Amino acid sequence: MTKVEIEKRGRVAKVHPRVADMLVQRHGYLRRDMQAQQPAGPTPEELVAAQQRAAEARERKAAEAAAKKAAKKAEAKGKD
Repeated sequence: MTKVEIEKRGRVAKVHPRVADMLVQRHGYLRRDMQAQQPAGPTPEELVAAQQRAAEARERKAAEAAAKKAAKKAEAKGKD
């Protein structure tokens, strides 16, 4: 089996993959064969679009609430 490079504080060591896993988990070593991964979050464009949709939904809800309140007020005025 091939050895894996691990690193801690600038020191590099080649060890067996199972030993490397243990050292990474318990002693803070980093495996040098792992690639950095991009965060799985939304892109800035998607964030802007989501914020716009949320703002539109809030405005719609506020308009519906105002219309409902006005209807109740008109109904109450009509009963008097």
